[in-house]
Amino acid sequence: MHTLTRDALALSLLPGVGPTEHRKRVTESGSAERALAAFDDAQVAAVRARANVYLARGASCGAECVLPGDLRYPVAFHALRSIPPVIWMSGTPALAGQRSVAIVGTRAASSGGLRFA
Repeated sequence: MHTLTRDALALSLLPGVGPTEHRKRVTESGSAERALAAFDDAQVAAVRARANVYLARGASCGAECVLPGDLRYPVAFHALRSIPPVIWMSGTPALAGQRSVAIVGTRAASSGGLRFA
């Protein structure tokens, strides 16, 4: 497991850090690790521990956490207004470049997400 991936995932687990905030903090600080330094040490330790658990669980079922910039990160995602800072992939990454359909849901939709419902 790479600390770059763990820290990017950990940053995304912090309350109030969605895709836009994640990108802003990483851009301003230079890395997810440096962005995490702005938060309370105990809070950072907790989200890093959660990220480690999620990465281990993902690995146990063949899923990987992929970041923008990784060659496996789907090119089509870069057309989004706010690209996901981390995604989970399983299977054949090359298939992500083909035409596809996805159905995505949430149990706790944001107010912005509800506008389009």
